Amino acid sequence: MPPALTLQAAAPDDAVALVVTASAGPDAAAVLDPRASAHLRAAGIPCLILSTERNPVVASRAKKIRIPVVQGISDKAQEVLNQCRAREIDPREVAYVGNDLNDLAAMQQVGMPWCPADAAPEVRRICALTLKARGGEGVVREIARRLGLKWKPQK
Repeated sequence: MPPALTLQAAAPDDAVALVVTASAGPDAAAVLDPRASAHLRAAGIPCLILSTERNPVVASRAKKIRIPVVQGISDKAQEVLNQCRAREIDPREVAYVGNDLNDLAAMQQVGMPWCPADAAPEVRRICALTLKARGGEGVVREIARRLGLKWKPQK
């Protein structure tokens, strides 16, 4: 049985899982902020990276920050449902962060469709939350902060 998805920084009844999409462009690894990812892990928030393309940079970075990645998938909506079923997570407790048209169907399967500030207009229209950060410029960090995770100054 997977661990409980309770987010300690939020109300005790709140639960969330996070799916982040990754592009294959030159900023592919920028979305995978190691510090923000560590804060999410420490809070017990399961994360997953989905991509329709295969990118060795994304795979390597995901391994380094210890977030599972699924690449080369053609149907993100079905994959989100499959991942939820496998982890016994209610899709209504999932935040899906996407920015492009190929994320729309998956975003409609979850309870919290979120997007970066520079997402396609069609994506922004269906999102419950449009972040202030643009893709590759602190999206995961903003999410961690919005979820109430505290940051310690680096020494």
